[in-house]
Amino acid sequence: MLYVNANNGSLYGLDNSTGLKKWEMILSKPSDGDFSSPALVNDMLFVGSIDFKLYALDAGTGAQIWSFTSGGTIYSSPCVLGKNGKVYHAGISGLQQ
Repeated sequence: MLYVNANNGSLYGLDNSTGLKKWEMILSKPSDGDFSSPALVNDMLFVGSIDFKLYALDAGTGAQIWSFTSGGTIYSSPCVLGKNGKVYHAGISGLQQ
């Protein structure tokens, strides 16, 4: 699966062999702009958004597993340490875990 974000506020899961869209998760309004590139760990995607949230999504379906509200917009890609490790991100409010 290939994961890409777009300026329309959506994150897409695309089939590797066909390039066809498997799922779409809307993370922000198109007028709000972009969000971070996703980080893939095991079967979970982590992505930060302009709505101050860090999202954990099911990599196969795009379904939201959880979200965390930070103190500001998250532009950086999340970093996950270890198989069951902590998720770190940097945003307007600084580094958070």
